Amino acid sequence: MADEPTPQTFETLSLSAAARTVWILGAGASACPPYKVPTQLGLLQHIDKMKRTPGSTPELRAEFKGARERLPEWVRRVQPGRDWLDWRVCLEEVFSHYELVHADTENASPEERAEARQALHDLRLAVRAATSVSGRVDGPRHRAFGDRGRERAPYAELVEALLTGAGDHQPANFATQGHAFVTMNYDINLDRCLLYLKAGGLGTTVDYGIPLRGPVNPEQPEGDEPDPAFTLLRVHGSMNWKRCHACNAVVSTGAYHAEIQPGEPCVACGAAEMGYLLVNPSYTRVYDDPAIAAVWRRARAELMAAERWVFIGYSLPAADVHFRSLLRDCIARRRARGLETQVVHVGRRPSPKENKPRPDEFDLAVDAYSALFAGAVRFWDATPGGFADFVRGLRG
Repeated sequence: MADEPTPQTFETLSLSAAARTVWILGAGASACPPYKVPTQLGLLQHIDKMKRTPGSTPELRAEFKGARERLPEWVRRVQPGRDWLDWRVCLEEVFSHYELVHADTENASPEERAEARQALHDLRLAVRAATSVSGRVDGPRHRAFGDRGRERAPYAELVEALLTGAGDHQPANFATQGHAFVTMNYDINLDRCLLYLKAGGLGTTVDYGIPLRGPVNPEQPEGDEPDPAFTLLRVHGSMNWKRCHACNAVVSTGAYHAEIQPGEPCVACGAAEMGYLLVNPSYTRVYDDPAIAAVWRRARAELMAAERWVFIGYSLPAADVHFRSLLRDCIARRRARGLETQVVHVGRRPSPKENKPRPDEFDLAVDAYSALFAGAVRFWDATPGGFADFVRGLRG
């Protein structure tokens, strides 16, 4: 067997080297400081250690408390040989099991299907609670243009680099043409960075790829919106989206995570049939919601139009078979048109001080990207600082 080629690495990335770039953001981008959103490997442990019960009303707090008490049993039923807080517990398998039971009208009893429905409700609530974003929208981790103090804020620094061309700290007339974000994450840290620019009077707004109802930025007075300066496509839904199951309207809560109160009416049609718009992290996930399907169509168009795809903190997991298929199809169609695609992976190396009983996720990602993209992929020479170090090294 021939030796595998050595992966191509680089240390700095030039923004101007590609006319159009899609930035694909995975869990590792939001897991880094100061955001510290737990990945799936740490989500249950995060829920177990939460000191504050989420929810703005006693009813919502009681709902979470009940779900938290039932989670260990839901997990043990799927993987009885492991403690529910074992990092090796696979959430995709847990979700998939209950989705399959809930859909099995032939073999599962009504009681089993009802339990599966409750398990899915509790698991979704845990995901929302673990990935929610609290605090002020103008906090240091969401500020751009040198207004962050001592705290590193890689999302804000990336936005700043795109606006300034990695030059001086002045907005370059929102020179973000040719850049689009596609995120696999639920959290709204990146949204807050973008909406902070708007609240600060810089006049930008966000194109989510679908029409949204409600206050995209509650802190900004109503009026004529400028043309969107940023495209942010959320292929798995978002913590600041609510869906009306009567009229299909998607309502945005802007810079704050969504909460649905009992009997809450839709702002579009008045029906009290509001739900959250998140795609479950499962092996059997589906993307048949009209809004999610529209976001995927837009993501395809952006990938087809861009000659460079930059993946940040995304391990290209096998569970994301739909997204892997989309990437495979887009790069093949671009190649058939005689178009080259530059694929870039940005990850992090564990610090020598870290002693975690886990495989080296960066090496696993290198293997996954090399298998899918072959010679088309280059790897940032990863450091323990990961995303934050990469952004500081961007060039104009």
